[in-house]
Amino acid sequence: MSSLRQLATALVACLLVSSGCAGETSEATRHAPSPVPWHPKRSRPADRDEKVVDAALAALDLCTLIDLGVYDRRKAPGSAPVARQARVFDGRRQCELVRDDFALITVRDEPPETASLRNDGAIVDLSGVKGYQTERRVQGHVVGCSVLAPVSFVRAVRFEIAYGAREDNAHCEIVSEFATAGARSLPKDLVYPPGGQDSGRVGACANVVVNTDGHDCDPAVDVEVPVGGVDALLDAGARDPNVECAVFREAVATAFGSAFEPVATPEACWFVEPQHRLRIEAGATASGDHPAFSVLIRTSGQTGRSSPLARSRPWSSAIWPGTSTPFTRPLRRPRA
Repeated sequence: MSSLRQLATALVACLLVSSGCAGETSEATRHAPSPVPWHPKRSRPADRDEKVVDAALAALDLCTLIDLGVYDRRKAPGSAPVARQARVFDGRRQCELVRDDFALITVRDEPPETASLRNDGAIVDLSGVKGYQTERRVQGHVVGCSVLAPVSFVRAVRFEIAYGAREDNAHCEIVSEFATAGARSLPKDLVYPPGGQDSGRVGACANVVVNTDGHDCDPAVDVEVPVGGVDALLDAGARDPNVECAVFREAVATAFGSAFEPVATPEACWFVEPQHRLRIEAGATASGDHPAFSVLIRTSGQTGRSSPLARSRPWSSAIWPGTSTPFTRPLRRPRA
């Protein structure tokens, strides 16, 4: 009888018999397996000084970040004049580019509460400044878009085009042009360069689309894949997700490309990419007498962005039979 089953039996017996239980439970507990440290934790980066960031944002005139030159290049012939208007909305400062009482472009001091949703957007390069671009789609059409320029782990400046302002799917193209021009006016010591560390997550964990701080995620490390058949692999994978990453690394790279990097969490190994459109979860599973390795491909983000899988189904799986050679067939690329 396993240690876990012994402990469960002892606990059930305690519910039925009031005497003599303490000794049984403590004996079973002493024989319970100790937790295995599954991953070497890396130190987490520190955020910028909150007071310094607050002061820099307070001194910033958000209206100077709306480049009228971009509007002049984009406007239709005979368009009505526009004006930049500063205002406070929900306690946050913002500036709007207004035409005929309609806000075309908005630049706002983004509240810290939305920092956990930053990764919903794809990482973009705003001419040397790191940004995140988020599309909003309805029935396959882009109806809104915003670009966020982080200035700390929790603070950012957001550029946004009005919902439904265009009918030609050019929302992101336009707001990106405004954001690129506006980012040039932000203090250089306030923005992040492309690839800069703008969150407390380590390495590729910055590309995991979840609304947590990533404290339980670390980049996968190289480990030796055990020999001895699928049972040995299943046992090792259940104890250490780095084994799952090692088993699937080559197959994922072959089928989906080198942009996908593995990260290890207590639950599973994930392969993630900087566009934040797909997340591949690799795991070891057992169903009765049929153990298997499987890959689960999920669409990432919460904004209805298009992906190769979004038009057909939210996820797709590929399963290998429980043999000592799990790569008897390659991963198949998801249909477009």
